[in-house]
Amino acid sequence: MRSRYCAFVRRDIPYLVRTSHPSLRAKLTPKDLQRTFALGWKHLEIVSVHAGAEADQQGVVHFCATHASGVHVEISRFSRVAGEWVYRDDKGVIPT
Repeated sequence: MRSRYCAFVRRDIPYLVRTSHPSLRAKLTPKDLQRTFALGWKHLEIVSVHAGAEADQQGVVHFCATHASGVHVEISRFSRVAGEWVYRDDKGVIPT
């Protein structure tokens, strides 16, 4: 999660695509990512983590990401694909 947050801050589209689940990659567009880059990310706080250890195949991260106009709160699901952790989807964006 932290590395993907850093990729949003650095506007690193190839990394974000590479660390997304294969079923999501075709749906990611530079235009959509550019909109998220424009938010001006400021700070990441990991609220909780469930699973996601070395022996796990799935994990869940609850986080708060502060940006110029507010806070994005999400519970994200990650899966291990070919030995690498990838973002699968969110279990829900929590309104702030």
